[in-house]
Amino acid sequence: MAYVRVKQKYQVTIPAAIRDKIDLHEGDTLEATEQDGNILLVPQEITDRNRRRPGEKPSLLSLLGSNKGSGLYASAKEADEYIRNMRDEWN
Repeated sequence: MAYVRVKQKYQVTIPAAIRDKIDLHEGDTLEATEQDGNILLVPQEITDRNRRRPGEKPSLLSLLGSNKGSGLYASAKEADEYIRNMRDEWN
């Protein structure tokens, strides 16, 4: 049995033996629930919300990249030009 300490902001570290056993990796999503006074963490499969269905138009955020420095466009001018072209295609 492994013990973990609740740290600042209620963070805990899942022991490596448990992470390896269930193939848990950084960035994975866990569902947290309370069950009979215990905390239960269950790995979840999350759909990639950035994937589009065939024929579906991309959202503005997906075109620009949701993170600073995503490298999707070299400049704001390039992003504006791409958006202008997409608008022309839609009309």
